Amino acid sequence: MELAGKVAVVTGGGAGIGRSIALTLAREGAAVVVVDFDRAVGEGTAAEIAALGGKAIFVEADVSDSSQVQQIPVRTRQAFGGLDILVNNAGLQLLPQESHDLADFPEELWHRQLAVNLTGPFLCFKYCVPEMLKWGAGAVVNLVSIHSFATLPVFGAYAASKGGLLALTRAMALEYSPRGIRVNAVAPGLIHSAIVERFLDTVPDREQYLAQAAKSYPVGRIGQPQDVAEIVLFLVSDRASFITGACYLVDGGLLARLPTMG
Repeated sequence: MELAGKVAVVTGGGAGIGRSIALTLAREGAAVVVVDFDRAVGEGTAAEIAALGGKAIFVEADVSDSSQVQQIPVRTRQAFGGLDILVNNAGLQLLPQESHDLADFPEELWHRQLAVNLTGPFLCFKYCVPEMLKWGAGAVVNLVSIHSFATLPVFGAYAASKGGLLALTRAMALEYSPRGIRVNAVAPGLIHSAIVERFLDTVPDREQYLAQAAKSYPVGRIGQPQDVAEIVLFLVSDRASFITGACYLVDGGLLARLPTMG
């Protein structure tokens, strides 16, 4: 019960990585506010936490909409009295076949990807952190990506949004760590989540693809949502009290590997 008495907001908490983070924080005693634009999955995660004996509420919100984001700390305060932890997990990633080269990238898709992946975390921080400042302490974790460091063709908008979020994480940490708010980032590699399932539905042989993808990772497998949830738990806990402005790779060693020559 490492987080007993703490209150955590997890955006995109209804499914995939966000669901695992929400369940993990609840397992350690935190009351969890599950934020998602999808009511069915968000309510499902909150109900799952409650069924396990934890405390949770669901807040329906699109993180790119300021008016909706402003309701998150209000609902959190009403339900649990305060706020200690913010996990900015909500994000938008297009499948390769849905994306485009940069010169052909539709402007509306560009703006939508940055609105969710970069403006969303800014808005959540802007409106949630004042609740933390009332207590003089808090922890924020932003989910960035290995695309913040190295990317692929047609991932330009996604890479820009996640690279921007990594830079924003450092700015947040510099401004708010002196006030007791630690801010860090986690950069996952390929994680077997909902977006990966969507992609696997488009490939001829999913098992062959997964086996080939696993070979790219020095650990010999792709990631699972729980791999990300555990490092988030560490970063929001008191064990990480001297860590701020950092980014932790959860990529199975992928970015440490040079391409094979010959």
